[in-house]
Amino acid sequence: MKILLFHNYYRLPGGEDYVVDAEKALLESHGHEVLLYTVKNETMMGFGFIRKLTCTLWNKYVYNELLTYLNEHRPDVMHLHNDFPFASPAVVHAAKAASVPVVQTLHNYRQMCVNGLLSLKGSPCELCVGKRFGWAGVKNKCYRGGYLSSLAVVLRNFLHHRLGTWRDLVDGFIAPTVFVKQKYIASGIDDCKIVVKPHFMPEPDSNVYQQGQYALVLGRFTVEKGVDRILEAFENNKMLGPIKFVGAGPLEGAIVKAAKDDARISIQGWADGEALNQLFVNASYVVCGATVYETFGRVIMEAFTYGKPVVCSRGGAFEELVDDRETGYLFDARSVESLIAAMLDAEKVLADDGQKIARRCYREYQEKYAAEQNYKALIEIYHNVSEGRLVGATPITIDGCAA
Repeated sequence: MKILLFHNYYRLPGGEDYVVDAEKALLESHGHEVLLYTVKNETMMGFGFIRKLTCTLWNKYVYNELLTYLNEHRPDVMHLHNDFPFASPAVVHAAKAASVPVVQTLHNYRQMCVNGLLSLKGSPCELCVGKRFGWAGVKNKCYRGGYLSSLAVVLRNFLHHRLGTWRDLVDGFIAPTVFVKQKYIASGIDDCKIVVKPHFMPEPDSNVYQQGQYALVLGRFTVEKGVDRILEAFENNKMLGPIKFVGAGPLEGAIVKAAKDDARISIQGWADGEALNQLFVNASYVVCGATVYETFGRVIMEAFTYGKPVVCSRGGAFEELVDDRETGYLFDARSVESLIAAMLDAEKVLADDGQKIARRCYREYQEKYAAEQNYKALIEIYHNVSEGRLVGATPITIDGCAA
C-alpha cells in the first residue's frame, strides 16, 4: 500500500511524535511506501490573534498544498495523527476532495475539550463532553490560560462539528484504549467508526531481568502527572526506597529542591536511546501518578517491555493497561496515603518475587504491545477504510486479546 502519514508537530516533542516515527518505520519494514507530510506549530510564532485564529479554524494554505500533494502522489489512505493548531481540520476536507480515505488516531480529547486533556485545574473534567459549543472551556480559560486562545479552540470545534468534519468525513478512528473510544462515542462519533488498537514498542535489545535500584518517574513534570503528590509521598514517608525523575517541566524546581533535602530523590533531563534503555533496565518499577484521564500510557507499555511493574493511579486508560497486583499496583490519585501504600507494596513484593513479576509484565508486552501483532491490526484498518468498510464493526484482535 501507499500510505500518507500527516502530522502537525507541537513546539515541544511528545508521545504523538514517537508514534508517528514508530509506525512509519514499522510500515516501511513490511515493504509499504510511506509518505510523511508534516507541518510545525513554530510557523505560527509571531502571528497575531486573527491570523492564528484563521489558521486554527481553516488553514487554506495547508489545505491547498495538501490537496495538490494528494492528487500528485495518490496514496491509498491518509493517516492523520495531529492537525492542531496550525494545519487545522481542513486537512480532512483536502483528503476527501482528493478521494483519499482518512484514518485518524485519537491521541487526545481535543475534539471535545479545549485543552485536550479533559482536565480542569489538575482534576478530571467533562463539562464540554457532548456540547457543540464549549462555553465552559472559554469561561475557565482552559487553553493556555487565556480567554481568546480558548475561544479560538472552541470556535474550531464548533465549526467542524457543524461541518461534519469528524462525524462524516473521517472514515475511521483509532482509539488507543476502550476508555478513549467511550468518550468519543459520548461526544457524538459513531461507535462503528472507532476501533481500539493500542500503541506498540519494538522488542528491547535485552529482556534479562535484573534487580532494580530505584522507582522511575518518566515524562513531563506537571501537576496533571501527579509529580507534586509523588514528592509529598516522599516527604511523608521515610520507608520508601530511592526514586529517579527523568524529564522536564514546570515542577522541575520543586524536584531539585526536594532532591537537595532528601538523598533518596534524584533528577535528570530527558533521555533516549541507550541512556533510556539503561534507566528502565536499572529501575525496580515505574510510577505513573496522573490525576487526569490519560488516553493511553506509553511509559506503562515501555515498563512492560522491560519486565517492570507499574504503580499508577486509577481512572482513565490506566486501569485497562495495569492489572492490579499482577502487573502493577493501582492507587487513588487523590490520596497520598494510597500512593505510599501502593509503592511500599510494590517494593515488598519485588524484593520477594521480582523475577516472577518481571515474566508476567514481559508477557503482557508480548501479547498486547509487540510490533508484529500491531502491524497486522494497523494494516487491517487501512484495508477496511480503503474498501469502504466500517473499522469498528468488528473488534481488532491482537494475539487473542480483543482490543
